[in-house]
Amino acid sequence: MKRVLIWPVAAMVLAALAVSCIKDEALDSVSYPEKQTTITVPAPHLEFRNDPSTPTTPEERAALMALYNATDGDHWTNHNNWGNGDPCMNSWDGVHCSQGKVELLLLENNNLDGTIPALIGDLVHLRQLALHNNQLSGNIPPELGGLTQLENLNLSFNALSGSIPTTLCGLPGLSGLFLDDNQLSGSIPPEIGQLSNLQVLRLHGNQLSGSIPPEIGSLAKLEDLWLQVNQLSGPIPGAFCNLSNLVYAELEQNQLSGSIPAEIGNLARLEWLKLENNQLTGNIPAGFGELPGLYLLYLHNNQLSGCYPPDMKNLCGQQVTTFGNNLPDWDEFCATSAGICDPLEALREAVLELIGDSVLNGPNGNGLLPQINNIERKIDQGKASVAISMLNSLIQHVQGLMSAGILSEAQGQLLIGYALMEIELLG
Repeated sequence: MKRVLIWPVAAMVLAALAVSCIKDEALDSVSYPEKQTTITVPAPHLEFRNDPSTPTTPEERAALMALYNATDGDHWTNHNNWGNGDPCMNSWDGVHCSQGKVELLLLENNNLDGTIPALIGDLVHLRQLALHNNQLSGNIPPELGGLTQLENLNLSFNALSGSIPTTLCGLPGLSGLFLDDNQLSGSIPPEIGQLSNLQVLRLHGNQLSGSIPPEIGSLAKLEDLWLQVNQLSGPIPGAFCNLSNLVYAELEQNQLSGSIPAEIGNLARLEWLKLENNQLTGNIPAGFGELPGLYLLYLHNNQLSGCYPPDMKNLCGQQVTTFGNNLPDWDEFCATSAGICDPLEALREAVLELIGDSVLNGPNGNGLLPQINNIERKIDQGKASVAISMLNSLIQHVQGLMSAGILSEAQGQLLIGYALMEIELLG
């Protein structure tokens, strides 16, 4: 019979031994089409009112004209009234003011072509800057870090290059940072952890490298994290699991390695996690199946191994992919529980492997391997009392082999631990 209970001591031993209880699976043995879903996180609702009687400052007008001239404003899709009088009083396209202060600059999808000038940092009252879906190039000017009132910055879908300026990490009210689908390079600055009000961070579709900074775990309000399609490497930091408000996380198509953090079950609000097409190794940790809202989990095309924690049964019927790893077939697991983690069975396999055939089958082993196999047969036959008696005899036998120096202390303790857990289960 198959035993599927998990005992804490067994789990700890298995983690230390990195035992595999799985079978190989061909990459083409199962097909999971990608879900074509775009999650749209709305920008913060920013109220404004144009006041035609209050002009803006000369500095702000000059900053707007610098942007116009640097991005071929005459060929923008919409540029009504630009350059004509005052930006606020004359209602320049995309410019929204409150009492003469430029608070919103919304020029997305407007055919801006060129670079963002440093003078844009003089728009000190700006709360939202939307320049996405244009043809902007060059670096992100560090002067944007002077826009201390900024709540939403969207520069996505351009051709911006260079690194992410650390000055952006000093914007205290920033709740949305969209730099995705550009040509940015370098690392994610650790100072990003200072953005205590950040709710949305999208850096995907760039050429970012280096590791995910652990400081990202300080973003207590973060709900949406997209870092996919970069060149990020190294492990997923354990601090990632501190993001208690995280709902959507995409880290796929990088070069991430190491194991999935064991604390993943702390992400109580998580609904969507994509880790596919990386180089992740080790076992799938327990906890995914305990996340109440998780409905999409993509783990395919990594180097994961081992078996499925029993709580993963809670995800059967959800959008889960595990192919392209050294894991059991997901559909078979959901249908029959095949491939579920049985720590006693896995521990037995590990014991046999670590102790070695020469000891177990040698003349001094005195039939140790047949003795273990006989115990397993009695258990499978449902003869619990007989098996318990045999397990106690096995413990005495192992202790004798340890005293005689045939088994090392470590080998003996592994076998005794296996026997005691079998007795605990059967009792």
